[in-house]
Amino acid sequence: MCRMAARIGISAPLSSLVYDAPHGLERQSYLPQELLSGHVNVDGTGVAWWPRRGPGEPLLYRTELPPWADGNLLRLLPRLHAEVEVALVRSATPGQGQGEQAVGPFIGGGLAVAHNGFVERWNERAKRPLLAALDDDLFAASRAGTDSEVLFLHVLQARRGLAGAALETVVAAALRRVGDELEMLDVAARLDVLVSDGTRVLAARWALNLDSNGLYVCHGDGGTVFASEPLDKASRYVALEPGHWAASDGANLRSGPLT
Repeated sequence: MCRMAARIGISAPLSSLVYDAPHGLERQSYLPQELLSGHVNVDGTGVAWWPRRGPGEPLLYRTELPPWADGNLLRLLPRLHAEVEVALVRSATPGQGQGEQAVGPFIGGGLAVAHNGFVERWNERAKRPLLAALDDDLFAASRAGTDSEVLFLHVLQARRGLAGAALETVVAAALRRVGDELEMLDVAARLDVLVSDGTRVLAARWALNLDSNGLYVCHGDGGTVFASEPLDKASRYVALEPGHWAASDGANLRSGPLT
């Protein structure tokens, strides 16, 4: 399991999600309050961002170190500003890949995707069929072979087949495709995601035969923040319902079921 957060709105330092908030991702990496499995999130840190809202490939910094241990991260994030950012601190599932390439968010095709959760019996049962369901080029793009990376590749594949579709339509299709495969394999999973295309950020809370992770949204004049756990007690975070999505362009917030 991991902790993740995303923001879209007025330009702010990249440190806003990781270091600056009272319960930002740095604190959530060693003192999480709502983990359903595991204890800490110290197996890597990643931040993807668009300096200005709009389509295009995001920038990415990721490391296998926790937030307090990477000197470059500590120096860079307060000095870099963005209107759209997605960040994650990783808790590696035992038996899955290690190192920088296994740390989310994953980027490609103009998207950034962060995943909080896991797929049970990944290596022995689910990994091969889910990789085999990908187009050849997406199959070849897998480097870490983790459940999070393969889920990201399925989002790319869904977007390819639904050209021009809304972000919520693409994410719902990817989750349905992966979920249908896992149901046939009799495998449970938690597949909560944060996805951005540079113009919107979308959160989806979804689980298969397991309790769902928490996922929260805080919407105000300065924009919208999504997080696995509220970043501070002073702001008004609202829990996203299981099986639902919420999306924001910074000014407007919409939500609905993952159907």
